[in-house]
Amino acid sequence: MTMKLLLIFTFLLIGCSQEGESTLSTGSSASNNSDTLSITAPLGNAFMNASTGITDLTIAGVCENDLTVVISNNNTDIYSFPCASNSYSQIFELANIVVGSNSIKVRQAGSESDFELTVDLVVPSMTITAPVLINSINESSYTLSGTCDEQNATVSGDIGETDFSAVCLSSVWSATGIDGSSLSESTHTVNYQIEDLAGNIQSASTSVIKNAALPTVTSVLAPVDGAYSTGSSLDFQLTFSTNVTVTNIPCINIDIGGSAEEACYTSGSNGNALIFSYTIQGGDIDADGVSLDSTINLKTGSIADINLNNANLSISSIPSLTAVLVDTLTIGPDAVAVLNQTNLSVDRTQASFSWTAPAHNGDPITKYIVRYKKSSDSEYVYLNPDPTTTNTTISSLSTEELYDVQVAAFNGVIGPYSSVLQFSTVFSPASLGALIWYEAKDINGDGGAVADGTSITTWTDKSGNGNNAAKISGTSATIETVDGYKVIRLDSSGYRTIESLGETSNTDIEVYVVAKTRQVTNSFAFVNENEGNSNRFGTHFPWGNGNAYIDLPIGNRMNGPWGGNTTDFIAWTFRGSTTQGKALERDGDEILNAGNRTLSPPLKKWTIGSNYAGSGTYWKADMQAMFVFDKVLDAQQRADFFQYIEDEYGVTMP
Repeated sequence: MTMKLLLIFTFLLIGCSQEGESTLSTGSSASNNSDTLSITAPLGNAFMNASTGITDLTIAGVCENDLTVVISNNNTDIYSFPCASNSYSQIFELANIVVGSNSIKVRQAGSESDFELTVDLVVPSMTITAPVLINSINESSYTLSGTCDEQNATVSGDIGETDFSAVCLSSVWSATGIDGSSLSESTHTVNYQIEDLAGNIQSASTSVIKNAALPTVTSVLAPVDGAYSTGSSLDFQLTFSTNVTVTNIPCINIDIGGSAEEACYTSGSNGNALIFSYTIQGGDIDADGVSLDSTINLKTGSIADINLNNANLSISSIPSLTAVLVDTLTIGPDAVAVLNQTNLSVDRTQASFSWTAPAHNGDPITKYIVRYKKSSDSEYVYLNPDPTTTNTTISSLSTEELYDVQVAAFNGVIGPYSSVLQFSTVFSPASLGALIWYEAKDINGDGGAVADGTSITTWTDKSGNGNNAAKISGTSATIETVDGYKVIRLDSSGYRTIESLGETSNTDIEVYVVAKTRQVTNSFAFVNENEGNSNRFGTHFPWGNGNAYIDLPIGNRMNGPWGGNTTDFIAWTFRGSTTQGKALERDGDEILNAGNRTLSPPLKKWTIGSNYAGSGTYWKADMQAMFVFDKVLDAQQRADFFQYIEDEYGVTMP
């Protein structure tokens, strides 16, 4: 163990002791058999430490004339000289002083005086380990603690003008009861040092944040005015002055027609807005407006900010709730079951949506309640005015954001909200309202690439519509890498969509396929379950005669030279519309066109790479991606989509 720098001179006079102080030493002297011999300097204990180093030391005192004085260290005689004029003074040279303990003695005849000198050249060390912040709970009795490496060393320091001190005991120290109540709400420097008995000092600093301001409720957003039916929810949004974290399930008492209920926490933790909800139950009635208590009931939970300040639970400025009614005698509409995004504007600030009208269960639906928010936020924004049809556009969106949207129907009372639809203002095919989006490089729809040679049993639809496709029994396909791009290698392969793409009359369709046809043969690229009649949708790229056949459906077929090759990836587009005509495009350039469709059958289920039965006419191709739109894209949407195809799949588009 490294010796300490502590030069403690302990002077021992046999039979008695005396203490004194000097800038060099503090100690005691002792005499034996004579009152004549003594040590007068150094007095008390002297310290030689890391800052002073080992230096010469002058030893002086009283002695008896004409007798020899001997000075030793650690039982080794160092100096010998006669006493003259009843005094002596001797420089004890640094060469004769060792690091650690020095037992220095002065002898004359039968008398002896001695002291202990300890040399400590090691600087102690310490750390501050906890806590790291001052909050409303500990600001008047704050504690700093940490580790240290020298027993009985003194720890001291300050936070602002507030001092603290502690002693190192068993390798730890703790300074308790620090009053930080006068400190401002900001970051403060903590200056600290440790000093051992030899005077060795180590200093350092760190910082601590004081934030003792309690999170408070700054506003309350009530449910939209109207009557709420069974199964719908009363959602109260409480915005706090800062972000808060919630544990367990706090609630707020709510009065519904004189009956005490609870609106309990549902979401928002780690943000600044919390949602408390109550689901309307059968028998709930309130004709003059519900009322909300002015205090949050934590129950077994907590609401606190990042600095562990517990929130102020008072709720002020509760808006009027006289028009928030509960009517379970009137049967409300069902929840909206199907909600889709249909478009994203070019500047990414407007998103359009459509939904399927739910059963109204009585009176007709007259409007819809639409609410949305950033996915990272808790506070919803209610669209105004309420749409009266099954589609709407939300404006003033932030770009490059993820959003949540919900819709509820109103037929005199408000029905339950739909499930949350998450949409993005970052461009993707889904933002254009794709009905199907298959992509070989993300075949499972989880963002992860699949190793070459992997057999694929399911293609995951990335459009958000869940239109996955499953492998037909007896066929197979694998993931491969071709020209640096992941593909699904179709050979003797057929995949059928699990769900029907639609059972109602279809007026517009636009399909994109990015693929390399490896062999010109009589084969289907895809076909729907109406294969055997004039209502069949399907295509061949190409048939064995070198022509492309596009069935839009088969009663509105187009065909002509495909103009492709078996060496390049090509983006094929076919469009069929009862109002905008029929067309086939190769890499965005139109190669076939005709008049409007005359037939509008439903889309139904589709099979890819084979006839519908999956029994033959297999398409020999390497497919990168496939998209189906139940509409015709407008010019700007096509421009955006063409750019996406070019960026993602290496196909040059106009």
